[in-house]
Amino acid sequence: QNIILNDLRIAMEKVINRKHDRTEKANVFQKRCVWDYLYKEEFVMVMLILSEPSEVDKQKRMEQDLFKVFQEFDEDKGGTIDAKELGDALRAMGQQVTDEEVKGMLAEVDDDGTGEIEFE
Repeated sequence: QNIILNDLRIAMEKVINRKHDRTEKANVFQKRCVWDYLYKEEFVMVMLILSEPSEVDKQKRMEQDLFKVFQEFDEDKGGTIDAKELGDALRAMGQQVTDEEVKGMLAEVDDDGTGEIEFE
């Protein structure tokens, strides 16, 4: 079976429940975690998950669905969501938010200081 890196990441995120050594990227849509090491038991469990493609496929479908939502919010198709796009999307869903509230939400998840949310 051909295992791609995305499959391996999905399996690792399902198995490893200890504190992460570091978080590579976290935002509203996705969280990517990186670990410096694996314990033997964790490795075995990762391999078991990879032997069950349905689990990995289910996670892939969920990530694809999240990406579709991200693309809906990304009005200008620039690959990021800014405060205006986030505010427009929230208001379209019936949320009554002020521009300041939207900027505050964005600031909570903007870990690189760009003022935008990236899907990565």
